[in-house]
Formats: sequence, structure tokens, C-alpha cells
Amino acid sequence: MSLSLDSPSSSPSSSQQCSPLDHPTTSSSSPLHHPTVSEPKCDLQPNCDLQVEERLPTPATMSQGAPKKIPPKKLPPKQKNIPLKQKNLPPKQKTPPKQKQKRNHTVLPQKESSTIEKYLQVLAKRPMNIRNIADKFINKPKSGDFILVPALDGLYDEFYSDRIFYDSVLGWMSNGWLDGTILHWWGMHLYRLVQNGFKDNKCGIFNPSEIDFRLCRTHGDKVLKHIESTLRVQQDKTIFIAPYLQCEHWVLFVICPLMKTGYILDSLNKSWNKEPSFYSLTPLVEAACRGTSCGTSSLDWNWNMVKCPQQEATWECGYYVAIAMFELFFKLQSNFPHNVWNDIKPRTTRHIDEWVENSVSQFYSIHFSQT
Repeated sequence: MSLSLDSPSSSPSSSQQCSPLDHPTTSSSSPLHHPTVSEPKCDLQPNCDLQVEERLPTPATMSQGAPKKIPPKKLPPKQKNIPLKQKNLPPKQKTPPKQKQKRNHTVLPQKESSTIEKYLQVLAKRPMNIRNIADKFINKPKSGDFILVPALDGLYDEFYSDRIFYDSVLGWMSNGWLDGTILHWWGMHLYRLVQNGFKDNKCGIFNPSEIDFRLCRTHGDKVLKHIESTLRVQQDKTIFIAPYLQCEHWVLFVICPLMKTGYILDSLNKSWNKEPSFYSLTPLVEAACRGTSCGTSSLDWNWNMVKCPQQEATWECGYYVAIAMFELFFKLQSNFPHNVWNDIKPRTTRHIDEWVENSVSQFYSIHFSQT
């Protein structure tokens, strides 16, 4: 049986940073543990009758004559012949029977089952074109819980590959969290399209997983190495596109090393008035360029906070970055930086949905149509 989005209550079973979704390793969730109640040992015979003798003060015991023996008083009938080990113990919990996995059923173990269920419920209400793509993706036979996507040749100085988890693809189609592996795939996809279609592509890309906020703060030397090596390998490019994650918020850096100029597109800056120094990536970009032939001093650098579309909710940041990447590759690069963004008007839900439909369709066509 195949899983259909028309029944939101049906959700794939969960088994798994990812993260992955550090970057990333396959992880798995531990099976559910159903506790059972252990029974204390009883030294008494299981069928023994419990009796309690009571000696009550009666006139016979107070007289000088021989006291009369009081017969033993038995316990109430409802407690008679009840072994100790059965008293005050909760009933045993039965282990639910193991459910058989349906054929062609999607295995999505990276997230909690509640997250998968939420994605499926949202997908059931998405536009029809996105639902159709999601149906094909969910019911496509798969092995494991991720797809391995190697980096394109000519981008980095060593081999690199992303593990794009299937539940991250569900989030992509659900207007949920857009994972860094998705943004990296999108950047490489645009790079390949432009390289094949234009003789003069000025745009190169950085790997989002190698420059995020945590690495900038704790392993700055690793970030420096990635920036320096990428500038060296892609030395024919003059514009570098870098999706950057800081404090769970996606920002787009556009770096022009030869001009010693950087542009920062932050879709959550309307009332924050952020400065370039707010981002941990800016000094590392300057330092990396000082180590190459790009520049000599951080004082020479000019950072610009771009007047770009501002998001209205909390989930859109990754989608804003992805759409801006497309606009730079296909619309602005030929006359950049004379042509830059200059509008804070929010992107519409229809615009975002059109990008989701277009990008997921291309992802599916490349990685699943032939399998």
C-alpha cells in the first residue's frame, strides 16, 4: 500500500543532525521501551492463609482465675488467601504487537514521529501541484533514510557530499524548516544550470555547512580554511554566494573579494537595525581574504546591509535566501553590484509556493525519476 496525503493521520514509522538532517552522520532513534513491573519474591507459600491472633481485654483476663483463650480472629473474606506478591501492584503493561511495514512505505526516522505527522498534515492542505509531487516522493521506493549528494567538481579542494534526509524534503515541501543541505543542493543546482547556459558565469558558492555560526565561534580556523580554499579553487569567480546560519536564522552573504565588498541580506532586520559586526562570519571573510591576493586589511572592507524583502513570520528565512540566490544567479549577476535589491516588501505565499514547486520538481527529477 502507498501512503497518500489525503489521509493526514497516516504517518510513516520512525526509526532514524542527522543535523542533521553535524554534517551529517546517520543517526537512529532507539525503539520504544515498554516497562514491565517486576514482581517481588515472597518467602511464603502461595496458598498460605494469613491469620492474625488478637488478645482482647475481657473480664476473663482480668480475674484471678485462669484466662480463657480467645479464638483467632480471621481476616476479612475479601483479603483471604491473597498472596503478598499480588497486593498493591499495578497491572502489567502489555507490549504492543510489532506492526508490519507496508511495502514501499517511506522510512523517515530522523525526526520524531510527531514531526513527521505534522509535515503530512500540512502537506495534505498544500496546493495540488505540491501535493502531487509529495505523493510521488513519499511512495517512491527508497533505501535508508537519506540520499547522498556529492558536491560538483570544481567547487572545493576535496571531496564532499551531503546527506539529504527524506524528512528534510518533507519539511521543504511543507513550508517548514529549510535545512542547510537543501540550500547547498540548490546553490550547486543553480551553479550547474548557469555554467551550462552562460559563457560568463561570475558566481561561485560556499558550503553553508562549513561556515555556520557555531563553527565560526568554536572552529574559526576550519572556516578560514574553507573560505581560502574555495576562493582559490573558484578563482575565476568574482561574486560568491554564502547562505549563512546564525541563531537559527538564515542570512545570505554576497561576497566580492576583488572589490573587498560584502552584501548582507537579512530578512529579519526591519526593526533590529543589525550591523555587519553582528555576524560572526564577517571578520573571518576579511581574514581569509588577507591570506590570499584579495585584500590586505580589514579597514579596506566595505560591508552593506541590503534593503531586501522582510519576512512576516518566523519560518520564511530559508525560502527568502533560496529565492534571492536564484535572483542573483539569473537576474542580477551580469550588472552586479550596480543592480542590487532595494525593496523590503515581503514575498507573497504564492511566490514561495511557486519556488517550492519548481525546486522540488527539479530535485525529484534529478535524484528519483531514474530509480
